[in-house]
Amino acid sequence: MPREFVGQLNEQADEIEYQTGRIKDLEASHARLEASNEEISATLQRHLAVLLDDARPLLGNR
Repeated sequence: MPREFVGQLNEQADEIEYQTGRIKDLEASHARLEASNEEISATLQRHLAVLLDDARPLLGNR
């Protein structure tokens, strides 16, 4: 194989390896964001439940 072709293949392999690493990083970041979102959602639901309980006397036990 000509050296130029081998050089191009090596560059492409390096780029693929780099992009694969970026994809894995993004997947891990996405998983962390999903977990954080679930945690925030659960916290908001708990706060809403407390607010609704506190508001019941004002709403006439609806």
